[in-house]
Amino acid sequence: MIMSMPEEETTFPSSYQNSHVEEVIDSEQQEQDELLSTTMTPRRRQQQQQYQQQHGLHRRHWMVVAALLVIMYVVVSQQPQPSAASDAVSMHQAGGLWGKFKTPEEEAAKQATKQAKQDAKAHAKAEKAAAKQAAKAQKAQDKQAAKEQKAAAKQAYLDAHPEVAQAKADKKAYWKAKAKEIKTYWKDYGNTTAEHYKDMKELYKSKYNATIDGANSNTTDGEE
Repeated sequence: MIMSMPEEETTFPSSYQNSHVEEVIDSEQQEQDELLSTTMTPRRRQQQQQYQQQHGLHRRHWMVVAALLVIMYVVVSQQPQPSAASDAVSMHQAGGLWGKFKTPEEEAAKQATKQAKQDAKAHAKAEKAAAKQAAKAQKAQDKQAAKEQKAAAKQAYLDAHPEVAQAKADKKAYWKAKAKEIKTYWKDYGNTTAEHYKDMKELYKSKYNATIDGANSNTTDGEE
């Protein structure tokens, strides 16, 4: 059985196709120039040549554009077309056109990972707070124990040295008596000062009354 081989499209380089298009345009232009030189008057021929020069550029431009479009179509048509499965994989890998495309399993795994992170964060925070509270309680306990130990050591020293305790008691009694004495002194001084101000007030009051009485008596004598 003879199997027929698929026909391969013959493609030419873009440079060859562009040059071929230009040759066709030049040949057509040459034919039109020869026709003008044999059938028209010189003035009409000049006007026609100017018209062709102006519009021939536009025609040449659009023909070149059309040739380029044909070349692009041929190149694109020869590229291998991806299958639907490869399109889905590519879209999944690229994240899709409008957003990330995830399967339900991947979305569930993502949510589970997120929840696990949140739980771990909350657990670490709770452990940190508990450790901080335990350290604070231990610090207070150590401080109280040190205070009690210091008081016990002080009492043991006083018990071993009664003279120190007696000297301390005597000193305390001395300053207590001294404070009472100072308080009594200032109290007596205040009373004395108050009595003094009271006596001075009475003295100035009597002098003022005497002055007023003298002034009144002098006024009465002058009127008589």
